[in-house]
Amino acid sequence: MPNLDSAQAVEKYVSFYPECQKEVMADDHYSQLTLKNSSRFAHASVEEGNRVVALEFNTRGTYLAYSREDGSLNLWKVKSDRAQTYSVVREVHGIGRKISSISWHPVTHFLLATVGGTSQVNIWDASTGVLIKSFETSTETTNLKCCYDASGRWLGVLSSTNEFYMFDADQNYNLASVSELGSECAESGDQVTALCWSPDSKHLYAGRRSGKLGVFAVRNPGLEEQLQVSGHTSAIYCLRIDPQSRFLIAGGDDAVCSVWDASNMCCETVISDFDTPIIDMDLSRDALALALCSETQTRVYSVSSGACIFQLDQKNRVDDQKFRFYPEKMSFVTIAENECVVKYYVPKITEPPLQKEWAEADKRKRPARKVSSLGNLGAARRDDEPPRRGRFSKRPLRR
Repeated sequence: MPNLDSAQAVEKYVSFYPECQKEVMADDHYSQLTLKNSSRFAHASVEEGNRVVALEFNTRGTYLAYSREDGSLNLWKVKSDRAQTYSVVREVHGIGRKISSISWHPVTHFLLATVGGTSQVNIWDASTGVLIKSFETSTETTNLKCCYDASGRWLGVLSSTNEFYMFDADQNYNLASVSELGSECAESGDQVTALCWSPDSKHLYAGRRSGKLGVFAVRNPGLEEQLQVSGHTSAIYCLRIDPQSRFLIAGGDDAVCSVWDASNMCCETVISDFDTPIIDMDLSRDALALALCSETQTRVYSVSSGACIFQLDQKNRVDDQKFRFYPEKMSFVTIAENECVVKYYVPKITEPPLQKEWAEADKRKRPARKVSSLGNLGAARRDDEPPRRGRFSKRPLRR
């Protein structure tokens, strides 16, 4: 792993995770499951296998979006750890068309792009759930992935024929270039399975079904392949790069996670703790923690030492596991049993005063009571006390 002097910072993660609470995000899927499990609605129809296909936070962590197998787009406005509002858009790309990829605009934080099942690219306003723009790549292909670059100028779209479309978001998403991500070194039909922009928007990294990694330079217009290396024995499913472009991380079907020096694309470290394919990963914003997911395991590693600092026990197998850190936080969102989206966080609790302090404070507020001739503490007005005056003066009744 890269040598980062971050032992004290990693200790915060180590102490944070045992204190986490698990909370299900009550979306439409969870509500239907709850109805089905109740005795009154035992015969209610719900797709238990309605898996989460794509899941992403925006860069500020104020919105969370994820798609499901039924074609719905689920939107959460995150106000705090315990407050959020929810909305759902159904059949985004048409009946039976699920969203395969989601990408948030890095500057306009409420805009997101979606693709899946068609040649369409949709741009959404997450604050209202309204589709604000829709355009196509090519009617003869299907779009697989979409990704904004870090500057927000380019929206890249990958098609099923390995064509990479670059749309200029600053020019109303006009098509700027179309590049072929195939390579002379790559086998025929070697589909690109993972994409990642560099933080400076000058390079695009592509993982292939063959396990090869490609590096493309962004030209005006289009892309130019600079380098291709062999890193995995089978498909690469996920790519992440740290915010300072020091290292690139890849995970794939061979159950291996590889860490590469981004300056020379030399492999520095390999994590091989998994028995099944690594299907998802995420890197914390501070680049101190790396989360790796398989169908049966989810583990968080220290980037500086390579040690596993947290393991999430999964009771049931999740076919398409997802994991995302909250931006600027150690809390995270993942998938639990019955395909429910759950969040793990430590709530901010204001400690209430002790019961003894409450009692003493209450005594100080109460007026002293006089003891009657019988020795009891009377609560009613005494005869020797003047009657209490009302707040408003009495007026004579009108005749």
